[in-house]
Amino acid sequence: MKTEIVTIGNELLIGKTQDTNARFIAKELTAIGLQVARITTISDSPHEIIEFLKSASTVPKIIVMTGGLGPTSDDITKHTLTDFFEDELILNSEVLVHIEEMFAYRYNSPINQGNRDQALLPSRATIFKNRYGTASGMWFENDKVVCISLPGVPHEMRYLLTNSIIPAIQNKFTLPYNHIRTIHTAGLGESNIATRLSAWENRLPDHVQLAYLPDLGKVKIRISATHSQPQKAIESVETAIEELLPLISDIYYGQNDVGLVQNVANLLSKSSKTISCAESYTGGALSKTFTSIPGSSKYFIGSIVSYAKKIKENLLEVSQSHIEEYGVVNEEVARQMVVGALKQFKTDLAVATTGNAGPTRGDNNVEVGTVFIAIGCQQKIDVHQFKMNGPRQQVIQRSINKIFELLYHKIVDTKTY
Repeated sequence: MKTEIVTIGNELLIGKTQDTNARFIAKELTAIGLQVARITTISDSPHEIIEFLKSASTVPKIIVMTGGLGPTSDDITKHTLTDFFEDELILNSEVLVHIEEMFAYRYNSPINQGNRDQALLPSRATIFKNRYGTASGMWFENDKVVCISLPGVPHEMRYLLTNSIIPAIQNKFTLPYNHIRTIHTAGLGESNIATRLSAWENRLPDHVQLAYLPDLGKVKIRISATHSQPQKAIESVETAIEELLPLISDIYYGQNDVGLVQNVANLLSKSSKTISCAESYTGGALSKTFTSIPGSSKYFIGSIVSYAKKIKENLLEVSQSHIEEYGVVNEEVARQMVVGALKQFKTDLAVATTGNAGPTRGDNNVEVGTVFIAIGCQQKIDVHQFKMNGPRQQVIQRSINKIFELLYHKIVDTKTY
């Protein structure tokens, strides 16, 4: 069944707030077999909401919207939906008790009439109590559409969607089964991968969908199948993947939630190897990536963010004379940074980064995007030079992705480490 997602809020339209809700909703709805046909963002305006609903209600569908359910005067979604579906607001005593209890035991502020008015809810809508907030979820319905309204606060929306709305949709509608697998690749661009896989792609059954999702040196290949028979959907995807993997063995780094970073973490943990970092232009981003993985304390020991020359010289013992003559963006500085990290942290492995992420050439007139990545142990240090394209943050993220790609092969393909 076709579905539309609507996010409501002026703060979204002026770019002050990132819309993470639509992405989460789309992922969850797709997973249960719904087809998301359109995602729309509109302002906090009764006219805009009404016009959207009039347009969207021409064919049967499910509409999921977020935002505009707070206690202030600019939160008009509830009132607008109540008018559109020709309903009226009445006091929901159960929700009122919930709100009063939240203010009494959880919130450090007095309750006011605006908060109590959150318990005024449409009489004919199905109401879903919000465990983490005062704005309830609402399910409106007529002969054309089901319109579901959720709060815009992300953790409140996610709770209601996963615990209340998804089960209610599955209970009301007979949905096809949707089976999805995500394949992680790195080191080859989207267009080159697509060219390599064109013959395989042309053999896919009509009910199997393929999507390439590029991300700064990495590409996810998403394969999905929607079918009334769950086993048929599963078999179609698994057969496609079985044929795919031999074609991408040189760039393949995992499936679903286990991508490149998690795979490196698993390898380090399994081998009982420890690792440390000496970062310059990446500014701690590499260390943050390591520590974002649960259990990383088992193998990640520490990092030195040596942004200034003096830190490279004093903490990592990089040669002062070399820096004075050649600057900090070169192979030898990267190599010495690894040696310094190994000495300081006494780890099995160390990674070092030095480069120019931009936006200017800097003191040593090094071209923007020129980076050196060194990975090594006591026995061997490899230094790689790259030209990373894009603005500053893209240069940094491309470098992080490349580091994990290199680390994976250093651990898997050699016995030195």
